[in-house]
Amino acid sequence: MSQKDSMDNAVEAGVKRNKTQKERSNDMRQEKKVGGTKRALLTSVLALVLSLAMLAGSTFAWFTDTASTGVNRIVSGNLDVGLEYWDKESGWLDAEDSKDLFDENALWEPGYTQIVYLKVKNNGNLALTYAMQITPVHETVGVNVDGEEFKLSDYIKFGWRTFTVDENGTPVALDREAAQTGVGEGAQLGKTLHRQAAEPMKASAEELVALVAWMPENVGNEANYSTVQPTIELSLKVLATQAAVESDSFNSTYDKDAAANEGLDSKPEYNYSYTEEEGVTLITDENGKVVKAVVSGVNGKVPDGLFANLKQSVDENGKPIAVPAERWADLTEVVIEDGVTEIGKDVFQGCVGLTNVAIPDSVKKIGTWSFYMCKGLKNVDIPANTEIGDSSFRQSGLEQVTVSGGSVGNYAFHRIDDLKKITVNCETIGEEAFSGCDYLTDITLGENVKTLGDKAFYTCDALERVEIPSTVTDIGEKTFYSCPALKEAIIRAGTVKAGTFYNCRALATLVISDNATLDASFTVGNTYAKETLETVKIERGEIGISAFNSCPNLTTVELGNSVTSVGDNAFSKCTALTSVNIGDGVTSIGKNAFNGCTALTNANIGSGAIGESAFNGCTSLANVTLGNDVTSIGKNAFLRCAALTSITIGRGVTSIGSGAFNGCTALTNANIGSGAIGASAFQDCSRLANVTLGDGVTSIGANAFLRCTALTSMNIGSSVKTIESYAFSGCTALEEVTIFAAQIGNQAFRGAKALKKVTLGDDVVTIPAGAFSSCGMGNKNNSPELYLKAGTWTSNGQKTIVAEGVSITTGDDVFNQIKSGKPATWSAPANP
Repeated sequence: MSQKDSMDNAVEAGVKRNKTQKERSNDMRQEKKVGGTKRALLTSVLALVLSLAMLAGSTFAWFTDTASTGVNRIVSGNLDVGLEYWDKESGWLDAEDSKDLFDENALWEPGYTQIVYLKVKNNGNLALTYAMQITPVHETVGVNVDGEEFKLSDYIKFGWRTFTVDENGTPVALDREAAQTGVGEGAQLGKTLHRQAAEPMKASAEELVALVAWMPENVGNEANYSTVQPTIELSLKVLATQAAVESDSFNSTYDKDAAANEGLDSKPEYNYSYTEEEGVTLITDENGKVVKAVVSGVNGKVPDGLFANLKQSVDENGKPIAVPAERWADLTEVVIEDGVTEIGKDVFQGCVGLTNVAIPDSVKKIGTWSFYMCKGLKNVDIPANTEIGDSSFRQSGLEQVTVSGGSVGNYAFHRIDDLKKITVNCETIGEEAFSGCDYLTDITLGENVKTLGDKAFYTCDALERVEIPSTVTDIGEKTFYSCPALKEAIIRAGTVKAGTFYNCRALATLVISDNATLDASFTVGNTYAKETLETVKIERGEIGISAFNSCPNLTTVELGNSVTSVGDNAFSKCTALTSVNIGDGVTSIGKNAFNGCTALTNANIGSGAIGESAFNGCTSLANVTLGNDVTSIGKNAFLRCAALTSITIGRGVTSIGSGAFNGCTALTNANIGSGAIGASAFQDCSRLANVTLGDGVTSIGANAFLRCTALTSMNIGSSVKTIESYAFSGCTALEEVTIFAAQIGNQAFRGAKALKKVTLGDDVVTIPAGAFSSCGMGNKNNSPELYLKAGTWTSNGQKTIVAEGVSITTGDDVFNQIKSGKPATWSAPANP
């Protein structure tokens, strides 16, 4: 055998050995008609508020035979594209990881333009061409002045053009008109613009490109936000593709579609051949690790358990080979092709290295457990109106979630440790959908949300504020159960139940407004927030028994017109409470409802029955306003309210309970429109000087004004039918009394030492023994006067004639026995 033949055999053997080591990937490509396309087509992303990644990489050319040394060499071409940008302060900078490429504080308006000066560099040894694309990575919807929703991306265009630099390498600035003129019509965000030069960009070459983004001047109020400001984060994709100029062992078209990307760490990638039924193409690096998957689906669906069940087509003996689970540890990117409508269940479960998933707008359903445990997945754009299945992103690595339309299934985002922000605007949020998201701090629920499932935000440890929109119809059981950092809850719809805020120990503000209802079963005791609660505003519902009792830091309570009742002990012993406003819809205020609220200074009560001891011991209560719809004041209702100075009781009150204002030592004025005044109602109100009784007052109970030592006069109208015993006893300053029609009780004015004038109307028919005993009427120095109905008064056969309009004075039998307290009851003459 000749030396040449030996060398040829060596070359052939070397090629065969190489086929074995590469698992015959080249032959498989030709069998599947994939050969001739050594694809490396990936992208780098620049986010306006994030970073710019530089494209770099390498692609192997086919084997070439140099024969110069008698030894065959395998050489590789290198595709390596660099990107720099111009910074006014620092000059040309590497664009990789840049965070200040664009002005993130700019306010986009018609005509606004941003120009970024870029330098594209071919750092490799292969000729290339490239394309650019600006794509929205994350976008929130705005509301314009016409009340319509819009997106900024619909009104921003981009393009590029060349520019020049001066002798120092500084870009010659383009003005706005020149920049826009140079790029023509431009393209909408998301479109791809290709380099138009006829010749490829050769190795070591540089090109200057001005990237221009603008809002056209003809954009009108459709992009003029009013109530909701839109936001947008953009990415810049720069795609470098090898130009078909190198020769190799096949022809110049072999490498024409090769491309490179920094995401593969400059390593080549190969297509593994999978059956058409599975609808997926996997791309690996030179070590055989799968790093990317392009999923086309089967009949519009990504099959259930795709990556768990995936089979490599054949081994070297033609036998199907299962892909081991660890193969997916290096899978970082998945592209789901447009047209796929459903992602099946368990599809990407356990792909822990997955960081980038592109889901097209055509997808309308994401199956259960589909991205479970994808810990590397930080962000994903979920298309609008997508049904998100149970546990679909459970324990993934997502940092923020936006859902628009569709629905969120049970446990869909359960226990995502890195999740910090969610924006949800779909009808249904399932059971425990976001439970266990320990670092979730920002929740925005849109106006389309109607149902919150049981424990939807259970144990979200970092959540501090939540607002439920007025469209919600159902709040599940224990929705915010054990959110220990929750400070403020604004509920605009739905019913807040016993366990809604169970164990929310930091709750300081609770607002139940608009269409929301507080269920009578709710108590602050279940929240364990008695020490932190400061403000309660409730528009509708029932305040249950002991609902907010013993909250030492509660300062403000507002109860709206749709609150129907305040239960027993509801706010008792809230010692910091300073003000309470109770709406007109309340029908009852329960027993001890505000008992012991020692800091309460103002109470505005629009309606209802005020229960027993409702404000008992509110020692700072100075101002009480009772509306005309207040129906009754219970026993001891304002007992010992020592700061209360004035009270007006409307005509709607039918009764004032015993001891209602007993011991209100600062009370100076009482205006009582109607009702029965109970026993001891104003007893010991030592500063009460003025009492006005309306024509609706029907009776004055025993001891009602006992020891009201500042009271100087009383006009008791014809509507009052009874004055019970000791009613004005001990009123030592009382000088004058007019009684029109009442039945006067025993000792009613006993001890009224200043009393010197008593006028009894024609309807007073009896004067009991002792009614005026030990009073000032017996003091000659007072010049006492007693006016009685004209006629003959009798007592035990004794008669006294009383003249019309003439007072009875000392010496007259009636007068003497009235003032002396002798056991004689005088009866008036019969009415004609």
